Order: sequence, then structure tokens, then C-alpha cells
Amino acid sequence: MSATGKAAALALPLALLLAFATAPQPRFFTYAGDIGTDRVLIAWGTTTGLRANTIGRESASHGEAIVTLNGEHRVSGRNWIEVSGLDADTIYPYRVTVDGRVAGEGAVRTHPVSADHLDFFVIGDYGNGSAGQYELARVMVREFERLKAAGRPVRFVLTVGDNIYASTLFGIPLPFGTGRHDRDWEKKHFAPYEAILREVPFYMILGNHDGKESESAADLPVQFDNFFFPGNRPARYYSFGYGNLVDFFALDTTRNTDEGLGPQTAWLGGALAQSRAPWKIVYGHHPPFNAGPRHGGEIERLRPITRLLAQHRVAAYLCGHEHNFQVSARDTEMAPTVMFLTGAGGVSRAGSDV
Repeated sequence: MSATGKAAALALPLALLLAFATAPQPRFFTYAGDIGTDRVLIAWGTTTGLRANTIGRESASHGEAIVTLNGEHRVSGRNWIEVSGLDADTIYPYRVTVDGRVAGEGAVRTHPVSADHLDFFVIGDYGNGSAGQYELARVMVREFERLKAAGRPVRFVLTVGDNIYASTLFGIPLPFGTGRHDRDWEKKHFAPYEAILREVPFYMILGNHDGKESESAADLPVQFDNFFFPGNRPARYYSFGYGNLVDFFALDTTRNTDEGLGPQTAWLGGALAQSRAPWKIVYGHHPPFNAGPRHGGEIERLRPITRLLAQHRVAAYLCGHEHNFQVSARDTEMAPTVMFLTGAGGVSRAGSDV
């Protein structure tokens, strides 16, 4: 073999070795999973998972993590950690280091024991990776920082479902990118809201696109893995409170399971009866009333729930499903409860003028 041939033969494996050695490391996302008056839950991971679980509650460990918070170093073999014994309404900067590499850093603020006001975001029908989603996410970040500077920090984000949509081609849904795999979540959730996720939790409910009703049943367990929940207790429906001021009640109005609304209607009635908060807010994906243009209201199916809202004088019912913004009249059959429909987190419905 000539000298030129030998050089060429050596060049190929050398190039491959160099490419392997300089391959970029996976991008880490760090996020607040849950916050209370004396505790926080911080999670981290990557969205490289196709058949592997790389982010969320049950994800495979990325290595020993050191979480620095409140001047103390804590070690976790999982991709999340709960820190308790904190002071109420206090800002705690944190840093997460995984195997010597800084995976992320941010600051979380514990909730007050007692409050006289609350700022939070509500977003629905958002996870499609579109330009519209990213445009709204930038607006959210600007408002998040403005409120923080004004001394009115956003404490959490509520999602009213359809958190991750399937990918589309010319508007036609495809059987992939549905949220079944962690890699589906980067462009549709973790990247657009990265700056907000580092500081406050997203408390989700399910939409019809988050399971078998409109997409894949395999999406459902990933939703419960990648999101964390109040008290770190995953559930399709649940409640939590803030500052003895507001109690929130999260519902699953979808057909993603075969359970029906009966059990959670019974649960909601009991939970509302026990609440002593001055304000009560319920959120679910489907609207009882809807001005369109694509979907109708579901008052017949939801009437057992709307009766409870009226009976217990719930202040607001938050929902999505229709991709626009609507506010119900105050004289509906669920009065005094007012419905706020906010389903344009990804893109506004074409042809909508409401």
C-alpha cells in the first residue's frame, strides 16, 4: 500500500474517534416540580429518551447529583430531590451538578403560610412546538420577570390539558411525537418554558390529546412521569391550597380512561365541602359552554360537576379544548361560577373571532 493509501486508511478511524470524543453532551433541563411553604422539589434530566426514560420521576439516574441549596450540599441518586425544613416565602438559589457537570441552576421561592394575593399563569392546548407556542412562551417569560420585579412573583403555572400534541404534516396528525417518548418533550415543553420551569412548577391536568381519547394510550404514563404534583402525589384529579387564600381542584374530564366522571364527582363534592378557603377554583380540560368555532360545550356531560360549582360558590372554572379565549356570562346555570376558557397556548383557532 502506498503512503497515500496508508494515510487515508488511518484518517477514517481517526476522524471517527475525534467525532466521538467531541460529540456534544446531552442538554440537561432543570425544573421545579413542586413547592410548598417549607419544601421544594427540584428535578433534572435530558430529553434524549426514545426507549429510555431520561427525565421525570421514574427516569434512570444520570449519575450522582449534588444539589446545593440554602448553603447545604445534598446528594441524590435519582433525577430529583425533595428538600424540606425551609422557611416560608423565602427565595432559595440552587445548583444541580451531575458527575461534576453543572446540569442547571435557578432560584425557587417557598410559599407563604398566609397570603392576601396570588399571581399564577394558566395555559392550555399548548404543546405543539409551533412558532405560536414559542411566541406566547416569550410573552410569558417577559410577564414572569415583570411581575417578579414588581414584587408579585408568579407562584406556579396551571395547565388545562393537551400538554403535548402529536407531530403533524400539513396539519394532519402523525402517529409519532405524541409525548410517548421523552424526546417529544424538548421542543414542546421543556425548551419553550425553560426559564419559568427553573423557578416554579407546572401543575397539570390531562387533555384529550394526552392519552387514548385522541392519540395514544402510551402517552398517559409519560405525563404522570414528567410532571410532578402537589405533595409529590401523582393523580388524575387532586387538590392543593395556597396561603389559606385559594384552594384549587384539578379534574380529569377526558375519556382517556374508562372510569367516567362518577368517582371524581363524588371526590370533588367532598373536597369542596371541606374547603375553608375564601376562594375556590376548579380546572378541567373541557368547557361546559363554548362559543366555538370548532367544538361545542359539554354541559350535559359536565352537569354533575357544574352543579357542585354552583352549590359551593366556586369562583372560577378554568378550561381549554377550544383554541381561543372565552369568558362565560355570569348568569349561567353554574352561577356564580364564571368559566374562563384559555386554549390558545399553542395557536389560536383559525376562524375564531372570540
